[in-house]
Amino acid sequence: MQYGHSIRNSSSKFLLGWFVLASALAHVLFITLVDNKAEQAVYVNLSAPLQITVISSRPAAKPLAQTTPQRTKRVVKTVPPQKKPPKQIAKAATLPEKSPVHYPDSTSKTKIITETPTTAPEVISVKNVPLNHLRHQLKQAIKARFTYPRMARRMGWEGLVGISLHIEDDGSLNQVQIARSSGHKILDENARKTIENIGRIQIASSFSIHATSTEIEVLYRLTD
Repeated sequence: MQYGHSIRNSSSKFLLGWFVLASALAHVLFITLVDNKAEQAVYVNLSAPLQITVISSRPAAKPLAQTTPQRTKRVVKTVPPQKKPPKQIAKAATLPEKSPVHYPDSTSKTKIITETPTTAPEVISVKNVPLNHLRHQLKQAIKARFTYPRMARRMGWEGLVGISLHIEDDGSLNQVQIARSSGHKILDENARKTIENIGRIQIASSFSIHATSTEIEVLYRLTD
């Protein structure tokens, strides 16, 4: 019984010591918390040997204040009321006085302009010269310029030369050629040159020439 009584005393002392120690620790922790003004957590593991771990927590950082974007205020421009222009009173425009119109007296002389009617120009009909008339005029021009070659006269040469030519609308003679020979070259060339020297047939202004080609004969004959 003494052994059991001693065990009870020792256990009660042990519990009392733990209680005193725990109260002392609690007092120390309370003072520390009050002095530092910081939160502290005390973890006591009763099943293991006495071990105290003190973890100090840092003061939490203050959260950043979220700035909400300010709404842009619309600036309403106040337009000053426009002043109405003063009413313009239209004045009646005064027309210039008309100058008096002077009418001519009945006794005044008036010039009467008489217009002569325009008459159409007279159409002058131009007649074409017949070919026979052209040939006749050409023969007259040959007789006026005709010469008998001296050598042919001495030799007694005679003959008939045919000359072809073209008469233009202005009467000029072109393309003068020997169409038929007389048998004597001197007579042929004399006839051709005589017609070439005529150059142009003269006609009246009231007539016109239709361009054409023709042939004319030149006769060389000696007389006693």
